[in-house]
Amino acid sequence: MTSKLSVYKLPVSECELTIRKVSPMLAMEVNRIFPVPQPPQQEVDYGDGKKRLEANLAHPDYQAALLKRDENIQKKMQSLIFKRGIAMVLTDEQKQEVADLRKYWKDDMGEELDGDDLFVWVSYIAIEDEKDMTGLMNAIMSVSQPTQEAIEKAKDMFPSTVQG
Repeated sequence: MTSKLSVYKLPVSECELTIRKVSPMLAMEVNRIFPVPQPPQQEVDYGDGKKRLEANLAHPDYQAALLKRDENIQKKMQSLIFKRGIAMVLTDEQKQEVADLRKYWKDDMGEELDGDDLFVWVSYIAIEDEKDMTGLMNAIMSVSQPTQEAIEKAKDMFPSTVQG
């Protein structure tokens, strides 16, 4: 079985992208790769002579570790969605746009643009603003969600144990 492809038009730039389903299970795997850090333990004196160790959720190092985890997950999710969710081959014109952008970036900024040509074209040429980015992410993830029809079919597969 091959993945179904569909065409999605970005709401602002109106560029058309070919997209495909990204399994929600892969998104779960991305979260698994980056486990939630454990907060540091802090000794707490309750004033009754007993001291206990408790997790310090407000510790700056712990908060920084949570933020770093979230950033890592966001980067990996974006990569997953772009690499698995966008299924298109760039035209010669689009490849030229990427080459021009890479040259400009290298000449004016002194650095190389990271990512393959498809990533660069979608990220820096096709997507004009946050609305395009959010729309694309939602489109790829909604393609990944079960349809109402599929839910109804699945319900029929399970016998009801509720007597009404």
